[in-house]
Amino acid sequence: MSETPGLKDYVGLVKRLECLCYEETNSINYLKRQFVNVDNPRYYENHQVYKCEDARIHRSARLGFINSFLICVLVSLSAVLVWSLIRYTMIKTSNDASLSPESPGTVLLLEAFKYAPIIGGLASCGAAAFLIVGSVRTTMKDKREQREQKRKEEEARLRVSQENSLIDARNQQKKEYLIKRNSFFEKELQTVEANARNTKAILDKTYELGVIHEKYRHNLPYICSIYEYFDTGRCNSLEGHEGAYNLLESDIKYNIILDRLDIIIEKLEEIKDNQRELYSSMSEINNNIKKMSNSVSTLSNKLDKGFERVEDAVERVEYNTELSTKNTEFIKWYQYYSGVYQRRQP
Repeated sequence: MSETPGLKDYVGLVKRLECLCYEETNSINYLKRQFVNVDNPRYYENHQVYKCEDARIHRSARLGFINSFLICVLVSLSAVLVWSLIRYTMIKTSNDASLSPESPGTVLLLEAFKYAPIIGGLASCGAAAFLIVGSVRTTMKDKREQREQKRKEEEARLRVSQENSLIDARNQQKKEYLIKRNSFFEKELQTVEANARNTKAILDKTYELGVIHEKYRHNLPYICSIYEYFDTGRCNSLEGHEGAYNLLESDIKYNIILDRLDIIIEKLEEIKDNQRELYSSMSEINNNIKKMSNSVSTLSNKLDKGFERVEDAVERVEYNTELSTKNTEFIKWYQYYSGVYQRRQP
């Protein structure tokens, strides 16, 4: 097949259309991942929970300790009093000479026992009075502490309630801006999808001119390799023994080039020498998507941190404008080649 005038440029147009379709598809997928569920709790602050330590437990423990101590004192004094009375009676009624009331030791012991009940009684009365007064004082102090505790609890509940009201307000504000954020990305997505549909339509019409065989259409690695053959002068036609199709099939057969896009993405640096055109195109596509994603991240960061208006958060990237401009240019080239190849048809 003799060289067709403008064939290299035509394949170049197809290559650029294929690259733009691939870029737009990835941009659409990226934008879709930016949408958030505004009802997801992880985007909002949790309410504070009121917690109050029961101080009455300490007061009861203190009161119980004091009461137990005083009761032990009373029991001890009562035991001494009872023992003194029993001992006094035994001495008075005993026939033992050693306990004779006339002996000096017994006289001294009897004198002591005589006053023991009085002393024990006074001590018991004092302990009882101390117990009563202590209980009254403790009870009064507990009531004061309870009133103070109740006041502190009410203040704490009020602080928690006020803070939760502020949290509700911030959460509502965050929800409103997340809704605006989703709305912003929805508009961006719709614009990119519209441009993507236009690009796909231009590409389909360009293929419908019948210049490239159906087997090699809509395959970015194939189209990039075919263009590279023309660009490097390895061929000047598509068909024939020395044509681009035959070179492509041979390179695929002998594993000189990779034709699966998923593997190419993983091994992009490895195709730099054998598939220079595809490597260059993929690198440019990745840079364009990265540029757009950085702009989206800037918007997200400013929105989440400062809660500014979405329209003022970032300077809108002219990405969609660039896509529209490219499609306008592609339409002109398609119209040109449509006239060329239709005129060449018999």
